Amino acid sequence: MKQNIIKSPFIILIFCLIFSLLYGYLIVDNFKIWLGISPYNGAKVGFGVIISAVVIAPIVEEILFRFGLRKNNSAIIFQFMPIIINFIVFYYYFKNLILIPFIIFSYAVFLFIRNIKNLELVYENNKIFWWIINCLIFSLCHTFYLDDESINSYQKILILFITYVPVSICLIYLRVNFGILHAILLHSLDNLFTLILNHILYH
Repeated sequence: MKQNIIKSPFIILIFCLIFSLLYGYLIVDNFKIWLGISPYNGAKVGFGVIISAVVIAPIVEEILFRFGLRKNNSAIIFQFMPIIINFIVFYYYFKNLILIPFIIFSYAVFLFIRNIKNLELVYENNKIFWWIINCLIFSLCHTFYLDDESINSYQKILILFITYVPVSICLIYLRVNFGILHAILLHSLDNLFTLILNHILYH
């Protein structure tokens, strides 16, 4: 019975949700305060923001970032989507570090070409690489939430990694073990409760 509970996607999803919220408010917010940054950007929350955060963003982001994390030829191309997004983000926000996405993209192309006859090997033999890159790029793509000009690019990247890598790991775990819908549901619930708690704590 205990083993079945541990393997239950619902229980794991709830655990990941609680972990993400506690981590965000107890660790991330205090880290931002320590750096002299407000933990809340003060953005107004209207109907459009709620729909975007709870419905649109979870679906779009999970498809773009984690749909390709499976051993399936039809999904291989999606593994390149985060890397392409990585180029765009670095071009607009971190131009002085543009060499990083170039190196990542070059290595990804090398893996793709090396296993062109069996594309499933691109994922199966290098899935740790894809998972790590997925976490890092997903984090960087939220850089527009940090508009504080008092911090430099390196500090901004550090904050993004500390903020989003842990929840990215949870999303990847759900996607790989239980499917994309579970990752979308966690993403949606996390955004929903974050909006609610932000309204309670910072208003």
